[in-house]
Amino acid sequence: MKKIILSIYAMILCHSAFSQDMLRGFYLNPLGGNWESYKAMAFGKPDVKWGGLMWNNTNTLFGNGDDFTIYTYSNRDLVLAPGGGNIILNPRNTAGKIGVGISNPNYKLDVNGTVHSKEIKVDLEGWADFVFKDEYTLPRLEDIEKFIAENGHLEYIPTEEEVSKNGVEVGVMLKLLLQKVEELTLHAIKQQNEIEKLKQQNKIHLNN
Repeated sequence: MKKIILSIYAMILCHSAFSQDMLRGFYLNPLGGNWESYKAMAFGKPDVKWGGLMWNNTNTLFGNGDDFTIYTYSNRDLVLAPGGGNIILNPRNTAGKIGVGISNPNYKLDVNGTVHSKEIKVDLEGWADFVFKDEYTLPRLEDIEKFIAENGHLEYIPTEEEVSKNGVEVGVMLKLLLQKVEELTLHAIKQQNEIEKLKQQNKIHLNN
C-alpha cells in the first residue's frame, strides 16, 4: 500500500510540473506484451517519450537483468547536474563497481572503450630511485644482452603476449620503465667516464 501511495503521489507531482506532458507509472501491474517483465515510470509528451525509470527489469536490453534502470529515448542525453554538490556512485556499497559500455564490470571503474582526460594521477607506494642507491647492483650489459637473446624482452617487463592477455597496470609499468631508464643512465655515465679516462691516457701516451 505504501508503494502504491508513493507512486500515485509521484504521478501527481510530475503531472503538475509538466502540465500537459505525460507521466506513466506502473508499479504493480506491467503493461503486458513487450513490457511483460517491466515495471516502469515513463516521462514525456503523449506523442514523444523522453525517458523514465524501470525496476524489476529482467530484460538485458535495459540492464543486466533484475536492475533498477534510468533510461532515455531518441539519443537524449542523461545529465546529472548537482547544484554545487558532488556526484557520488556506490556510496553505500564499497564492493560495487561501475561499468561503461560493459554490463559485468570487474574493476571499480571498467570502461570498454577509450578514456580521454587532460591528466591522470596514479597513487603509488615507492618509486624507482633505489637504482641510485649505493647498495643497488647495476645489471651488467652482458647479462642484459643474454636475457634479451634468451627471452625476447627486458627482464621484469611483461611480454607482448602477457600485455595482450592481461593489459598493463599504468603505475607499475611507469615504475618499471623508469627503473630501466635510470639503469641506462648509470651505464651511459659509466661509459662516458671510461671514455674520458681513455682520452686522458691516450693524451699522456702521445705526449710521451
